[in-house]
Amino acid sequence: MTMFVNLAVVLLGQDPAAIDYRPLVLDISKRRKTVVTGDVKQGAEPPAYEFKAKKGQRLKITLKDLQPDGLVTFYSIQFPSGAEFGGKGYDPFKGRLTETGTYVVRIHVNNMASNGDSGRFRLSLTRP
Repeated sequence: MTMFVNLAVVLLGQDPAAIDYRPLVLDISKRRKTVVTGDVKQGAEPPAYEFKAKKGQRLKITLKDLQPDGLVTFYSIQFPSGAEFGGKGYDPFKGRLTETGTYVVRIHVNNMASNGDSGRFRLSLTRP
């Protein structure tokens, strides 16, 4: 992240404290399936998505790499309490949510298994 922040200061003349790292808000209440496609870059802040859900709600989260020669991604889920669940792109989260509130899904880069300096992914949230 330091490299990204320094680059923002040099290129954009922006104070690092002024850069907005808030997650993109997804509304999963209106659709059975919500799909987001995004990009990751080596050394950049991980993309993050937040959604509101209720305890007992069923949900499946999957992540797929769309650029075979790019960065390999995995995700983590932060529960409203702050607890985290870490998954892999081929290991979806599937089950009932244990808390009511705001969840955050972050997309991370697996530096040990990646090629290149960027990648593309598809994140799916499905309410069965």
